[in-house]
Amino acid sequence: MMAKTKALPLVAAILFLGAMASLTVEDRSREKLEQTRESLTREFAALQNQNSTLSNQLAHSENIKSTSLAQSSELAQLRAEVVTLRQNARDFSALQRQNQELCARLPSQRSSLTNQLSPDDQYILESTHIMDATDVLLKAVEKYMTAHDGQYPEDFAQLASFGLPDDGRLSANLTIDDFEWLPASTLGPPGGRYLFRNRVPIPEPGKDPVWVYGFSTGGKITTSADFTSP
Repeated sequence: MMAKTKALPLVAAILFLGAMASLTVEDRSREKLEQTRESLTREFAALQNQNSTLSNQLAHSENIKSTSLAQSSELAQLRAEVVTLRQNARDFSALQRQNQELCARLPSQRSSLTNQLSPDDQYILESTHIMDATDVLLKAVEKYMTAHDGQYPEDFAQLASFGLPDDGRLSANLTIDDFEWLPASTLGPPGGRYLFRNRVPIPEPGKDPVWVYGFSTGGKITTSADFTSP
């Protein structure tokens, strides 16, 4: 009986040491797990940051690629437009040369055809061309006076930027050289003045040759002309 009584404290001590050892192992395991969890948390955060950085870099790369493609498309379009413009310029130059050649041949052909007309028809044709040319000049004079508070131009040179054709042709084969600007003292209709006339009078069958005058009346430009014998 006494032997059993002496063995009880020893058993209790062994159980206590076993429990303590178990607690120590458990604490160490918990500490190790906590360290592992913290390490994994840091690694996860680092991976998230890296993923965000990579996503931003990818988006930037896509933007650059998209911009590059757009610029390449625009550049190709511009190159195509340049090719078209160059072709148009060549076509325009060819047409311009052809037009110059036709214009050079036109006066002789027109003169040949005119000579085949009767004197009366020749007079009507020349008068019509002179009237058309006079109308062009009078419209240019009107624009000039409107821009200069009613002041008359002093010569044809001042009308260059007021509606005269770039090639100098007023009507048919007539140019400014076929007209003469008259002095300011040249009187016209009552309250007006003659501005210019054809340089060579038109032959009228059975009558005196006539000049066609462009004139103003009362400070206003008229778009008609006055037939007057010299």
